[in-house]
Amino acid sequence: MRALLLAGFFWIPAAYSAGLWTSIIQSFGLPEAPADTRMIVEQSRWLKGGLLDKLAQARPWLFYVYQETQRAGLPSEIALLPFVESAWDPTAKSHVGASGMWQFMDGTARDYQVQTQGQCDGRQDIIQSTGSAIRLLEDLKNEFGDWSLALAAYNAGAKRVRDAQKKNLANNRSTDFWALDSLAQETQLYVPRLLALRELLKEQLVLDEPLPWLPYQQIIRVVDSPAGDWSTLGSNLGFDPQTLELLNPCWKSGPKVASLLLVPVDARRESWVRQWLD
Repeated sequence: MRALLLAGFFWIPAAYSAGLWTSIIQSFGLPEAPADTRMIVEQSRWLKGGLLDKLAQARPWLFYVYQETQRAGLPSEIALLPFVESAWDPTAKSHVGASGMWQFMDGTARDYQVQTQGQCDGRQDIIQSTGSAIRLLEDLKNEFGDWSLALAAYNAGAKRVRDAQKKNLANNRSTDFWALDSLAQETQLYVPRLLALRELLKEQLVLDEPLPWLPYQQIIRVVDSPAGDWSTLGSNLGFDPQTLELLNPCWKSGPKVASLLLVPVDARRESWVRQWLD
């Protein structure tokens, strides 16, 4: 089946191509929401606007994040969480001070060993922040015993979720996520948005609608690197310095200490990375 080039992205029919998307969809594992959840319907309508462009922003990070979540035994929906958090922008900053693809606050980043070294805010380091987000989510799932509550706690903080549960208990009401109407609206919409994205992806696949091309293969890999500027490291590693900078936004001009870096798997993947991130 011939690939089509449309609006700057490669599209191929989902049933033939979706590759990574198909694998993610087939390993969805979060529990279903109540059938009458209006918020999921509303979030689906909101997400449908420019959905393909929004999904394309997952490149080139999604395969790496998906691998890490699968290694940890998490439902594949967790690999889509950066979509909800930051639209896959590793340099994103919120109005309340959260930063990075996974939107860590300072205190939580410190608790989960996200290191800031000089000019490098570790929250913008894909490797550090992904590993720490997975550990945090695992801890929240262990505490609350339920993924919807764990995700709400990831967004709002565990104390706010516990407080909302206590309020419901005092009023003889359910303490599951869908009954916690004292949570902030942002948190009440957080889980529905992720589940709405899940349903839209399933719909795209079932209807054989196009998805942004992403093969089921490694595009970026982790390497040990000495300190150095991007120009020197690019020469040593065989990649364009700007590619290294785009993949490692934590360091503005190159790592000041020995670090783990993301690099393309090879020259072919480098061309994909540059197309997707330039």
